[in-house]
Amino acid sequence: MPKGPDILFSLVVFLLYMAVTLSIGFCSGFFTIGVLKTHIWVMMALPVSLFFIPSLLEEMFFRGLLLPHRERNISAVPLFPFQYRRLYRLASP
Repeated sequence: MPKGPDILFSLVVFLLYMAVTLSIGFCSGFFTIGVLKTHIWVMMALPVSLFFIPSLLEEMFFRGLLLPHRERNISAVPLFPFQYRRLYRLASP
């Protein structure tokens, strides 16, 4: 378990990092603060979609495509050729 000084050090490093990144973001125009003027259903769906969509796509890519399924010995069907074709179709224009 982390001790008190370790937690304090981590908190100080985190706050310094946040101060640097936020100042760079606001000064460069990458971060802006404003009011979103759109329909209420968009405002309600946006946080949910931003939470689930990137994480689901990342999990599908790293757990579904990159794990070696032949080493697991789940089935006798060769999965790699199909997965590489699917990955090629996603990456090709």
